[in-house]
Amino acid sequence: MAFPAKIRLSTALAAVLVLGACGGDGTATTPTVTATTSPTPTPTPAPTPAPSPTPTPTGPTTADLNAVVQQVLTIDLAALDNYAAPALPAYYDDTVAALDNTPAGDPVDDAVATVGRVLFYDVALSVDDSVSCATCHQQAIGFDDDTQLSEGVASGQFTGAHAMRLGNVRYYAARDMFWDRRADSVEDQATVPILNPVEMGWQDNGGMAALVAKLEGLDYYPALFTFAFGDEAVTTERIERALAHFQRAMISADSRWDRAYAQVFAPAQPGRGLDQPLPGFSASENRGRQLFMDPPNAGGAGCAPRGRAEPSVKRGRRQCALRCSGLEKVPRKPLKKPMKTRER
Repeated sequence: MAFPAKIRLSTALAAVLVLGACGGDGTATTPTVTATTSPTPTPTPAPTPAPSPTPTPTGPTTADLNAVVQQVLTIDLAALDNYAAPALPAYYDDTVAALDNTPAGDPVDDAVATVGRVLFYDVALSVDDSVSCATCHQQAIGFDDDTQLSEGVASGQFTGAHAMRLGNVRYYAARDMFWDRRADSVEDQATVPILNPVEMGWQDNGGMAALVAKLEGLDYYPALFTFAFGDEAVTTERIERALAHFQRAMISADSRWDRAYAQVFAPAQPGRGLDQPLPGFSASENRGRQLFMDPPNAGGAGCAPRGRAEPSVKRGRRQCALRCSGLEKVPRKPLKKPMKTRER
């Protein structure tokens, strides 16, 4: 065993003194030995581990997804339209917000609504690539159809009822969709026309599973779904959500009616100014406004009951819409069987 130098020296010195004490005159002497203490070793600090490097994301970037999407579409995923928080006129106040049918926890999202916009205008949603949602819900006329009944993929056959207006559907407080109220929400109604054998035709052609497989085979949909939902899975639930997000963004805010009503809006007055002539409207147009807004006992047609909030009024009441569209015979209860079609 190796000892420190001082320890070795002290031990040798002690040995010499002991040996010296045993010789000469034979007198034993006890030497005085100064004890030495080994120094306390300084502990060596443990090395600090190097921080783990931040992993480099392996998923596609927005630029990567744009490169795929823009081969077919004109949208820019790096500069989305504002669907979530558009600037709205003053009459879209708390009174109107109380009618909002947006599900709690799923507000309109720009990315999801963008996917819905593509789906809405894409004829690929029909079995023969001939019809899109926009075919029967045209933006120029409030996302409605200008014919009484609509023709879909089934040539020569027509829908059993008039296409319902989608403008301001977000503020349809009753929530149940279609004339016969067979869908409980905007989400539920989204895929009904897709499946309908007359409208888009998937009911007898593999159903939603076949449509999902078709969309998965179009490069821009996996890219869009990755951008909006985090992965490329195309599902029925995601299709419904995306269409609903886009449809709830169809808010009328800049039509002639909107611009004129914004000038006479009076929240403190009965009717909130709906009974006032609209600036810039002709006498005939204002007479039409009076017929629509006023009850029969005041010279109107009773289409919009008093006290209804403005965006909901513009959708009209279900009973009036039946009278005004020539669909008086459409039953109020769910249809037991499709209505007969007619030649246009």
